[in-house]
Amino acid sequence: MTWFFISLLIMGITGIIFGSLLLFKPGFVEKLRHDLWKEKNDTWPEKEGYFYDKYTRGLGLLIAGMLFAGFAIYSLI
Repeated sequence: MTWFFISLLIMGITGIIFGSLLLFKPGFVEKLRHDLWKEKNDTWPEKEGYFYDKYTRGLGLLIAGMLFAGFAIYSLI
């Protein structure tokens, strides 16, 4: 059972790091949108897609990572 909480802590720390990189590192979202997150359908304009990737994905990962890490630390103590 301890391994579950350790893996939850690792996932939480990873989410915190990646979410904070999306939110606070300049040029990180542009690099990902150019390489990995290249979408085939253009339903959103460029600016709205950028804001979705930066704020929705970034805040979602940051908050989920904090919840995972906090729950894992609380359970391990």
